[in-house]
Amino acid sequence: MAASLQELFSKGLYQEILRITVDAPSWKKTATNVLPVIGALCFTGRMDEAEILAASLLKTPSQAIIARFYLGLGFTRRSEYARALALFTENLKETRQRKNHSATDLFFIHQGASFYRFYSGKFQSAKRSSDIAFKSAFAADDLYGKVLSTDIRGHILVQLGEASAGFELLTRAEKLARSIGNGSLPIAIQISKMIYRARLGFDPKSSLRELEAGITTLSPDDNYSRANFLLELARQWALRGRSGQALSILDKASEHVYANQNRRQETTLNLRYAYLHYCSGDFSRGLSMTRSAKRTLHPSVDRVLEQETLDLELKLLEALGMDSHAHAVKAQIRKSTTPLRAGENPLAELLEVVKKNPADAVDDIIENDYLHLLYDVLKIQRQQSCLYLDLQPGLVLVFDRGNVSASKGLTPLLRKILRALEKGFCSKENLITQVWGYEYDPLRHDTVIYAAMNSLRRLLGERAAWLETVENGYRWNPAYEICTHRTAAPMDVPRAKETPVPDGIPLNYRQIQILRYLAKEEFVEVQKYKKLFKVSDITASRDLSDLTNQGLLERIGRGRAIRYKLMVAAQTARN
Repeated sequence: MAASLQELFSKGLYQEILRITVDAPSWKKTATNVLPVIGALCFTGRMDEAEILAASLLKTPSQAIIARFYLGLGFTRRSEYARALALFTENLKETRQRKNHSATDLFFIHQGASFYRFYSGKFQSAKRSSDIAFKSAFAADDLYGKVLSTDIRGHILVQLGEASAGFELLTRAEKLARSIGNGSLPIAIQISKMIYRARLGFDPKSSLRELEAGITTLSPDDNYSRANFLLELARQWALRGRSGQALSILDKASEHVYANQNRRQETTLNLRYAYLHYCSGDFSRGLSMTRSAKRTLHPSVDRVLEQETLDLELKLLEALGMDSHAHAVKAQIRKSTTPLRAGENPLAELLEVVKKNPADAVDDIIENDYLHLLYDVLKIQRQQSCLYLDLQPGLVLVFDRGNVSASKGLTPLLRKILRALEKGFCSKENLITQVWGYEYDPLRHDTVIYAAMNSLRRLLGERAAWLETVENGYRWNPAYEICTHRTAAPMDVPRAKETPVPDGIPLNYRQIQILRYLAKEEFVEVQKYKKLFKVSDITASRDLSDLTNQGLLERIGRGRAIRYKLMVAAQTARN
């Protein structure tokens, strides 16, 4: 029985273990078969029963070490940190009191220490313990121990800013778990990798799809994993400027968080709600919720979450103009000692660009759909609702109290209509005269106007009601401002009168600058464009193709030999 129970435990079949042991009337408890049962009880949240079994049946020091490890994990998950710490500390004392520990004993002692230190945000000391745990598991030739120690080492490296190496170890742990027939641990590792990928900003569009698809694979009873998924998913939608969607996800997450009784998840839930209040400009309510979350933090365990809480509190205090309070909070924020390695945390790298050179972040923000960051880049008030034009050619941005949408397709004609409407009511007759330059004929022109208005409303999406139909014409709701992006001319380019920048065509700052560059130089290639503006191949090609499509540049050559020159120069040469 003991061997078969241990095999079931290594495969992660905890409910099956409980079905044939503590939940079966015929099971006879003995010291030789009880450890897998204690582990299964701890991993399914039945801590009272696990404690009773551990106290009544365990006889040897090695059994006690393993039992304390399982109990420590269970109490940590239930946020009973003092009890968990006492158990892990008692195991560590064993290494000082006795010197003849087996490799298996050493694995459980140091794996427990590594886990608790990781959970407490002490990543460097957690790494040292995990290295000992891995060596001990290797020495004991314990495949299950290798899985657990490889898994925790992967998590630690991700937190230390070495995401690539961390993902590699997590994938190795996943494969090892499958090799011993464990079905639950590979799923848990996959969940962690999905959440990390989204949190760190790796391939934002696909990682968001992974999160949404991943939720459907979870067991309905796995409240802990489901809550973690939903909390991160809500954060991702908020970053993308979909505050409404994030709020509905948090409402779903709250059911699982409170069912799971995990204090850290409860604190995170309150922080996510507070962040949505910040996004929508409801700063006072956001501050109240942030401070409520702050009071639930454990001072020696929730180090990472504490910094997130202080960062949000600082933003809210600054938004409310509470400078003295903001200064006090700023003094509590610890500067991160984890270096920001290139390519290991793309979202953090983007946030650094937003902070230091906002204009340089625009294309990456839009390409990766982190639209909420545009509030800071464009200095738009979060309480404000407005239409924002010409940040990129043909782009329409709609800002509405934390919700941001982006649509391509603003033509010169539609822009002229908006300009006519922003002054107030505009009759159909005036529209035809001002925009199209025709004398109004209802039979000929009403269908033209209807088609144009439908195109505008499609661009506005859920805010289509901002464009109002009134008797004999249309009206833009005056509560919503229409803003146009203004680009400052760089200092190191020719003066405006020397520069072939046409009026009325929306260009980003790079496109304006490259036109000025081509006023002096004959050609530019994609690689040169990349070097000048420090952008990707995709951005460089997109900018140059857009200028070509607008008739400002001429494309010459094929493949890698493609070059671009001013269309004006080409026409002059032909003449």
